[in-house]
Amino acid sequence: MKYIVRGDDGKEYGPVDEETLRKWTEAGRVLPHTQIRNTLIKKWNKATDFDFLKPSFSLQHTRVEEEKSGIQKFSQHLDIIFGGRKKTPETLTPFATAFKNKYIPEPASLSKRMMSALFDFMLIMVFAFILLVYFSFSVPMKAPEQQKPQDVAVQQEAKAPDAAQPATAPAAAAATATATATATATATATATATATAAATAPDAVPAAVPAAAPAVSPLVTAEVNASFTRSFYLFVAGVLLYYGISLGVFAQTFGMWFWGIMISRKDLNEVYLGRAYFFTILMFLLGILSPVFVLFNPFKRALPEILSGTMIIGVAAKPKV
Repeated sequence: MKYIVRGDDGKEYGPVDEETLRKWTEAGRVLPHTQIRNTLIKKWNKATDFDFLKPSFSLQHTRVEEEKSGIQKFSQHLDIIFGGRKKTPETLTPFATAFKNKYIPEPASLSKRMMSALFDFMLIMVFAFILLVYFSFSVPMKAPEQQKPQDVAVQQEAKAPDAAQPATAPAAAAATATATATATATATATATATATAAATAPDAVPAAVPAAAPAVSPLVTAEVNASFTRSFYLFVAGVLLYYGISLGVFAQTFGMWFWGIMISRKDLNEVYLGRAYFFTILMFLLGILSPVFVLFNPFKRALPEILSGTMIIGVAAKPKV
């Protein structure tokens, strides 16, 4: 059986047999999008529609990847991370399935969006509780209060009479009488001074002595602030990693997986890490407006989806008839 090949320049080559067509494919002369038709049929088909060319396309793809330099491979990895894989001819293998060619995507309903967001919020709260426990254990314990110098002096004065015990009973009696007389004189002097002060200033009110506030060590305050800052950074990093990796690698979070929705680009291609992180940041900044946009937008896309070029669709899409 003979075939005719139409190149990218619009010219037709052939007719050639299947073996020649395989060699052209392995050499890169025939690409996945190249138009081929049978000499007996006037309908043109893509090269990937012919089953006997699939092994040749696989060899072509392997050869192209091996011929790439290290710089080209590194640049390709950067494109995948930040911009998504480009659909160049060498990456369009016949084994790749195109979701958009088989299914009609349906935008996710508002109820599924809200329930998946609530599911993810509960997971984030579990992570926040773990960080709260970590923060509570990382805060230093309060140091024991030190005794004031005046309290120590009072205690020493109270213990002084017990330390100096008299040797004889008459001496003890004399000391007791002397102490009693001294206390009586002191009380009399105190009463006289109080009466004199009251007579001099009858309207004066004794000022209340303010209680001293408990002193907090600057070192303890610095450690508490450092522990809180560390816990906050861990929380933000954990949330960004959760959404970025789950959306960029698996196209859905746990909540979206549970409720049967996923994220894709506007053209139904994969969402990679760069776009996933951009969508995550926009979701935290503008997510409060998502219900309004989904309700009134005819395309059922929220503001973070519009700005990031993504869309949230249902996993169970309707097949094309």
